[in-house]
Amino acid sequence: MVILYIFLILLIVGCSDNEELENLNAKDFNNVVVLLNGSKVYESNKDEAIEGIINEININKKEFATEMSFGKEPEGKIKFTGKKDIEISFFEETGRSIYGHYYIHTEFKFE
Repeated sequence: MVILYIFLILLIVGCSDNEELENLNAKDFNNVVVLLNGSKVYESNKDEAIEGIINEININKKEFATEMSFGKEPEGKIKFTGKKDIEISFFEETGRSIYGHYYIHTEFKFE
């Protein structure tokens, strides 16, 4: 359990570009790829698809994840590429995501 906690802290800190989570701008990206358990389950370069995922991240409640513990690591990854590249982790069962120091109450369901 301690090793998992350390891994998650490193994951959270490693993905963070800054202390404060600013709203992401869909115009900064031209492609999104979703991986679940290491396999690609979704990919799109359509603006509507990218905006939909970004909006889900921007509008939902955010909590500091640095003081949270999780029973397992996130199974999914959402990778945005474009003007800048970012990666967001998410839990398959709940759809909740982790970006930077934040646990976000998203409801992602990818199959």
